[in-house]
Amino acid sequence: MKHYIEQRSRDWFELRLGKVTSTRLRTVAKGTLAAQSKLLDEIQYEIEHPDEALAKNIDGFGFATPSAIRLGREREDWLVARYEIQRQKDWGRRVEIDRPGFIVHDAIPEFGASLDWLLPDRVGEGKTRVDHTKHEYALKHGMLKEDESQVYAHAMCAGLELADYVSYCPDYEDEAARLAIVEVKLDRAYMNHLYAELNRFLKHLRAGTRPTLPKRNNLVPSFYD
Repeated sequence: MKHYIEQRSRDWFELRLGKVTSTRLRTVAKGTLAAQSKLLDEIQYEIEHPDEALAKNIDGFGFATPSAIRLGREREDWLVARYEIQRQKDWGRRVEIDRPGFIVHDAIPEFGASLDWLLPDRVGEGKTRVDHTKHEYALKHGMLKEDESQVYAHAMCAGLELADYVSYCPDYEDEAARLAIVEVKLDRAYMNHLYAELNRFLKHLRAGTRPTLPKRNNLVPSFYD
């Protein structure tokens, strides 16, 4: 379900309560046993104490520095505008960009994501860079590994298997290379793996239990025990 609300608004923070979001999916799929248990505690606290959790999340985001937030929003808008212009050139047609503030997965109500934008056949994830090294990596190699879980979460919530991963570095020396658009065909097998890890995590959340170390090997965490 799409929600057309302003990201970082009170309604946006409220919608995220009690959910595995795109930033949390990395912990669900790849985090240590301690990190996963801590995340389960955090989400359960949000469910049981929504008012306190909402206030804490808003305060923790850093609204004491509104100028920095305004700059971030401006850069996001610049990136999307440049992406739209470039894709119209690439495809020779008008590009219809959809920008919901938050999407909740149709079949998993505890799973949601804040997408940068949507096209009918793909999700869009944009990164405005001040680190030239990361931008150059995107130019040469494509999507950064650190952004993989986020992009997959967006696609899963939108029900799509294609993404445009965009790196924008406004002060990059080569003006023609300031915008890098990487089309990513998402791996269905890996997406199914993420769904499996998410479902195991949510089984614990719904039951109020925590993952434990299996008796067969006390060094490997397992959601099955």
